[in-house]
Amino acid sequence: MRKITTTQSKADNHSSVPAPAARTATASRLPAYTVLAPVCLVLALLFSACGKTGYPQAADGDLSITWLESGAAPAGRCASFTGKLGGALQNFGGIRLELEGLNSTADCPGCPFVADEAAELSPTDAGFNGTNGEIGFSYCPRPAAAYRWRMIAMSTLNRLPHAVMTDRLLIVSPEGLQ
Repeated sequence: MRKITTTQSKADNHSSVPAPAARTATASRLPAYTVLAPVCLVLALLFSACGKTGYPQAADGDLSITWLESGAAPAGRCASFTGKLGGALQNFGGIRLELEGLNSTADCPGCPFVADEAAELSPTDAGFNGTNGEIGFSYCPRPAAAYRWRMIAMSTLNRLPHAVMTDRLLIVSPEGLQ
C-alpha cells in the first residue's frame, strides 16, 4: 500500500475569483463586525439603566425624623415656635430655624423662600422632650411686618436627610414684633 499525500500550492488555486477580489470580500466583512459591536454595547448599556429613577432614599426609614405638626405665634418682642416630631427621636440633633422678613403682610405662595436670618438650636435650647417629641422655644428676629419661616429637624446620622418642613407665614402687628 502506498500512501498518497496531496499539497496545494498557490499556483494550483482552482477558485474562479481572482486572488485580489477574494481578499476584498474578506475585508468587506470587517466593517459589519466593527459596527455591530458598538451597537450591542450601546443596547447593553441602555437596558442596564432600566429601573427606579428619582432621588435616592434612605433604606432605613425607621431611623429618620419627621414633622408631625408645627406652629408659631407672636410673643411680645419675640416669636414663640412649637412643634412635634415623630420617628426615631433618638437621632434628633437640633433645630435650624430659618426666617425671611417681609415688609407687608401679603403672602406670596409662588415666591421662593429665601431666608435672610437663621439660628441653630441644640435639642436642649429647642426645649426638646425626648418622650413625646415636642419642642418649644422663643426667638427674637429682626423687626418686620411678617415672616416666612420654616424649621429643619437635623439628624445626628449623616447618611439620613434632615426633616425639612414647608415654609409658613407668621403675620404680626403692622409695626412688627414689639
